[in-house]
Amino acid sequence: MARATPSRSRAKTATPRKPKGNNKTVEPRPSPSVPGIDPHLRPPPSPPPKIDAQQIVKELEGAAATLRARAWDGKVPVTASPLEGVPLLVVSHGTPRPYWHLLTSGLWTKGFELSLRVPRAADEGAPPAWATEVLAATLRQHADGAAMEPGQALRLPSPFTSDTDMQAVALAVDPKIGAAETEHARLTVLSVVGLCRDEERLAREWSPLGLSQVLAQFDPLLMTDPERQSLMSSPRARTAIEQRAAQEGSSLHTAWTPVSAFVKAGDAITWRLSTEAVELLIGLLKGRTGFLRPFTLRSPDGQVEVVPADAPRSNLTNSTLSLQLPHTAAKAIRSTVRPAPGTYKVPELPMMTFEVSK
Repeated sequence: MARATPSRSRAKTATPRKPKGNNKTVEPRPSPSVPGIDPHLRPPPSPPPKIDAQQIVKELEGAAATLRARAWDGKVPVTASPLEGVPLLVVSHGTPRPYWHLLTSGLWTKGFELSLRVPRAADEGAPPAWATEVLAATLRQHADGAAMEPGQALRLPSPFTSDTDMQAVALAVDPKIGAAETEHARLTVLSVVGLCRDEERLAREWSPLGLSQVLAQFDPLLMTDPERQSLMSSPRARTAIEQRAAQEGSSLHTAWTPVSAFVKAGDAITWRLSTEAVELLIGLLKGRTGFLRPFTLRSPDGQVEVVPADAPRSNLTNSTLSLQLPHTAAKAIRSTVRPAPGTYKVPELPMMTFEVSK
């Protein structure tokens, strides 16, 4: 019988070649002449466009004009005497109650402006002197190195007036003016919000922004009034805030104090602080280290970087003191070093001495 043969008209199917002694299939190599296939033939990515500094300044200038217009509600501001060389604009408002609005107008190149609202008495023709001094003192701390950003809390050199214990400010995004985004920059108007002494303590142990949000429930414009009662005078508010502080810890990852310096002699380190700096340190050790969070304490003479650790270690390099603190050492500092002049030794840190001055 004749053997059947396949039809010659049927197309043959091409199969990949297999090299001898190798069972792997050799796939056809892509042609390097076809663009986009061979990655080595692709052109290198273009470098990011350079940002022109003058363009950023121009954008910030436009943002500042927009935010100022938003602040005045169609009113014409009065130019007051400059504060620390910074122009100051003032407007008088009548609602929801009479108040002065003070707004700096020369810091926009740094990405922020400061805003302060204070009550206006019926017979006042200009903002009270204490209000301009609060802004001036805040600007001086910025000149010394304090960060101007939402969530900061700053102790000023003296109480706002002779009959108040309000001596600190929290910085929050202005509730009415807010911020403006440009293509390459951001301009934020920061409300300067006065804090009483016990509010300041809780701001450090908990959150300056959180405290500002609680204040905004009573005054949406976040006015600074030295005559107002502290939130802590309300048992209900005090309990709620202290409970949140105990549950959440502190959001203040960086803090500022005017007096904090170090001296090293051999392996021994002496940390010189003011009583104010000790109060700040105690609050941060409780609200930050107690929740296993690092923090940085800055001053004109340097900074302290505190990091939770398993064992205590210290190292002073140039103007930076690095402290690694276990929970027991942080608790020992809080219980031993007091906000009163004197020299203090903490057994858990035998090579460190704390010198506290007024």
